[in-house]
Amino acid sequence: MNQRNLLLVVLAVLLGSSAFTPRRSGKPAVPKAVRKQYLEVPAGEAFIGGDRIPVGAFFLSCSEVTNIAYREYLADLKRIGDTATLAIAIPDTAQWNTEYAFQEPLRLHYFSHPAYANYPVVNVSQQAAEAYCIWLAGKLNAIASEGTSYAVRLPSRAEWVLAAQGGLGRTPYSWGGPYTRNSKGCFLANYRAEGMNGHIQVHDNAFFTAPVESYFPNGLGLYCMNGNVAEWLQETGLAAGGSWRDGCADIRNESVAGVSGPAPTVGFRPLVEVRMAQ
Repeated sequence: MNQRNLLLVVLAVLLGSSAFTPRRSGKPAVPKAVRKQYLEVPAGEAFIGGDRIPVGAFFLSCSEVTNIAYREYLADLKRIGDTATLAIAIPDTAQWNTEYAFQEPLRLHYFSHPAYANYPVVNVSQQAAEAYCIWLAGKLNAIASEGTSYAVRLPSRAEWVLAAQGGLGRTPYSWGGPYTRNSKGCFLANYRAEGMNGHIQVHDNAFFTAPVESYFPNGLGLYCMNGNVAEWLQETGLAAGGSWRDGCADIRNESVAGVSGPAPTVGFRPLVEVRMAQ
């Protein structure tokens, strides 16, 4: 199998499609195979505190990176013999057993078991997330059409907030309203819900992470921008959006937390910039 066909196979498994044909027009676009996975976030203003921050257009993964996609990444690193990157990339599954809880079954099975294939990868460092983005950019650029190139990276805080707002402007949550349950009492995100006397309620939200396309997407089609897992940002040591362990006040669009390293509450989603020759 030649190099181009091998790249097509890797991307087909990773992205769920056998086609990879860039749009033949003057408008920037992601490749055809990823147009359902990487959605356009139009240029706009991110509302953070009292600031209105102008942000240019970009494409963002509609979901957090999954365990199965990340396993394909590790398999490719092993295939090409990139042991240095592999050492950075392997998830630190021991983080499931932290001061929060002892979760030995999750340590053993969460990343590797097929049942968790479409759950968000966690316990990866910010450096590991950045390395994944570099790897993905290489795959895209290796078969890009002439005059088109792709840069893949983590979003900045302003970019992430703009995407979370989903075209609705200054809103606390990606669905636009001020409440974390709908009129029927159903949860709109995966977060730590507390009832009377501080007792934790589970109901229809998850005990820990949920599959990446759980709950309703926002107006741009992006899933789990609030809760499920916090997401690494471009800014060093910061993750946005809160996680399954956070209360409703900490999963808002503007929520950001300092993170020192891999954690079972933190994953990531890549941002893609399309660059076209003038």
